[in-house]
Amino acid sequence: MLLTDPSSSTFLAWLAEHIFIILKLQVMRKHLLPSLLLAAATLLLSCNGSAPSSADNSEEAATATDSTTIPNDAAPDVLPDDISNLTPEQIVTRMFEAIQKKDLKSAHAFWKNAPAGYEEFADDYKSARDVQMTITGETFTDAAAGTAYASVPVSVTITQNSGEKQELKGHYQLTSSNNPESPSRGWRIASKELKDANMPESGASEEEIVKYIRKEFQAINNANYKPQTHKIDCGEITYFTVGSDVRKVKKSWFAGDYGGDEEYYFKNGQLFFAYFWDEGGPANGKVTRQECRYYFFDEELIRTLPKGPRTCMDGAEVLKFASDVTVAFMKQDYSGVECF
Repeated sequence: MLLTDPSSSTFLAWLAEHIFIILKLQVMRKHLLPSLLLAAATLLLSCNGSAPSSADNSEEAATATDSTTIPNDAAPDVLPDDISNLTPEQIVTRMFEAIQKKDLKSAHAFWKNAPAGYEEFADDYKSARDVQMTITGETFTDAAAGTAYASVPVSVTITQNSGEKQELKGHYQLTSSNNPESPSRGWRIASKELKDANMPESGASEEEIVKYIRKEFQAINNANYKPQTHKIDCGEITYFTVGSDVRKVKKSWFAGDYGGDEEYYFKNGQLFFAYFWDEGGPANGKVTRQECRYYFFDEELIRTLPKGPRTCMDGAEVLKFASDVTVAFMKQDYSGVECF
């Protein structure tokens, strides 16, 4: 009799019967009994209900999945039932309440064209441990061509897992259809205009801008990032990031009797400060040290502080080096990083 279904009751009965016969025949051979008992127990456990079949495992896995919180980036967009009755201020407030709860899908659902653009939206908050929003004034409203518009003024403070804090201010722009037959009644967020709340205003003096820059790179150096270090031909390069956003890059290099570091500091994708130093000299000669500090505002070099016998680079050269190291990170290819 050929049995092809080891999980069937017929097979279990057949197996039990034959194991009993074998045990009976071998009972006098005590040295074989333990092995046979062990084999019998193993076979029975592998086939009866105490050891789930692959189908049972699949069912249990599905049950476990159903009872587990769905990962945020797989969760469906969720909008409140009363969305058509919410004011623009309430829409913005509800969005930030969802962000604070780490429910980024539901937060993004308040945007006009959700779910499009979710990844970019979520990238701002995935590495945040706390997000606070305050409405700072009255909402401006207007209407034209069947659409209502609203602008809600806000201040936002984002504290990253690294400890770094971003303070932003600006507006969220919302729209709502005035057409009673529109399928999407209620306000939706259309865009935002947020900027660094501490950034110097237009017309600020160079000293004010330099003071702001120094505060920014000190905050980056005080933060607790998880570094990512990669080897290059003449040394190594280390990135300090928040999500995919590069905050700082440190390149350490050596060449013969010389060596040094280059440090680049970024905010919102723009270089705002760089610090270079190198030191060395011939074996029997004088050792020299060169330092250069570069201050940038809106991608323009506003101040260079040199220390040493040589002239520092111009702003365009520093920006090129900064671009090279960020492009290498985006491509995850560091073979083209220049050493010095």
